[in-house]
Amino acid sequence: MSPLVYRARDKRVCFVITMIESIPEDTTDTPSPTVVLDLALLTSSNTDSGRGGVHHVPSVVSTDLASTVGSVIGPSREAFLKSLTFTKEQADEFGGWKIQLSEPKKLPISRQYKIYIESLDGIFRLSKIREGDSLKSINSKRCGPSMSADRALQAMENALADDGILYIATGNKEFGDDILVEATIIKPRPDMIYEEMGMVVWHWGFLCIKSIDDESIFKHTVLRPDDHIVSINGIECDRVGPAQFKLALDTLTKEITIVAKRRKQRFTGKFG
Repeated sequence: MSPLVYRARDKRVCFVITMIESIPEDTTDTPSPTVVLDLALLTSSNTDSGRGGVHHVPSVVSTDLASTVGSVIGPSREAFLKSLTFTKEQADEFGGWKIQLSEPKKLPISRQYKIYIESLDGIFRLSKIREGDSLKSINSKRCGPSMSADRALQAMENALADDGILYIATGNKEFGDDILVEATIIKPRPDMIYEEMGMVVWHWGFLCIKSIDDESIFKHTVLRPDDHIVSINGIECDRVGPAQFKLALDTLTKEITIVAKRRKQRFTGKFG
């Protein structure tokens, strides 16, 4: 295949085109197993909110899916509360799970201590959890004042061994939008469909979560009933209905990232 010459002001566009056009032609009738066209795995080296990390460039599949459901890939948003959920087998598939934590640090003008993420790799790169985020909970267990970096890492290993699943929630109030939450899960099976995933959405003025079953993988995320769904894998959901959301969930084969808006009470400023 001859190289495609394309000039544009947006360097990210040039980068994606170069990556796609550099894939060798497949002379077989079936797709090459080494070519992954899902999960926004093409990344750029741009910094993330000035804190390091990487931006995810929309994949070909996500872009086509956005068009299919009548939407577009929207701008990247930073949530104040994020989570990643995976099993040990899934972690092994994506190079393991690697995370380094700081010792608890005292907050200015506060008695609170927080543990911060210093570095991460492997399956964590599929989410938008980043260096500088604070560790909030491990498998729904809050990281209290007695938690240290070593205890947190041991708790993660125990969660994978005992529960078979690891669910980590992190906070980012400095850079995140204070009403946005974001959950990344790895689909248990590539062909798993919406009805099997245990989360029901409906249109209640906007697309929102109606219920989450106790056995659902989404139960192990920061998502909650009544959350207003903003996007799925970067696809804007402003004009997406339950049927289109189901199609998106059915089509995506591995990582699914849902950004949701959690409304605050007008007078108290609390969620509810």
